[in-house]
Amino acid sequence: WQRAGGVAGAAFVSEAAGRTTWQDVLPGPDLGNQAHTVLMLVGSFGADTGESQWLLSIGSGSGAHRWLRSGGPAVEFGVWGDDSPGSRIRSADASTARCIATTYDGSTYRLYLDGRAAAAAAPVQFAVSGGALRIGKAAGDGRDFAGAVGRLLVYREALTPSDVAAVCSAQAASATATNATNT
Repeated sequence: WQRAGGVAGAAFVSEAAGRTTWQDVLPGPDLGNQAHTVLMLVGSFGADTGESQWLLSIGSGSGAHRWLRSGGPAVEFGVWGDDSPGSRIRSADASTARCIATTYDGSTYRLYLDGRAAAAAAPVQFAVSGGALRIGKAAGDGRDFAGAVGRLLVYREALTPSDVAAVCSAQAASATATNATNT
């Protein structure tokens, strides 16, 4: 992990650089039930295996913050191990999205695809503490992510919709410039 500047503040950044082999990053961010933003650049979604594939898991057990590809183009975002209504958001189709972000302001959980608002759920209660940050690695039932992730940013604040759009745009431009340089 390295500390890097962001539009509305600093973020912790993981440079996966198209990684397709996965491991835990220890320690994971201790987000508790605090406001936060998680933003991921996806290089590709890979083959649909028909089974759940894990994109992201922060923490473990009840209240963990997780993203899960559900054996198709939809991605589920939310709190696992929590039975409260509105704790999960299922995207209509995230398979073409290259920048996926969620924000949490302490009560409302919002999903953005390529910088545009896609869905929201409330009330949501995260209880993330300790544990690993898993990028692409199965954190329960299902398989490791079959695609490739380029970068992950975790902010300790809920970015505004305009900030999410700006960060997605800047990160996508940076990834495009890096890919052009490396080819």
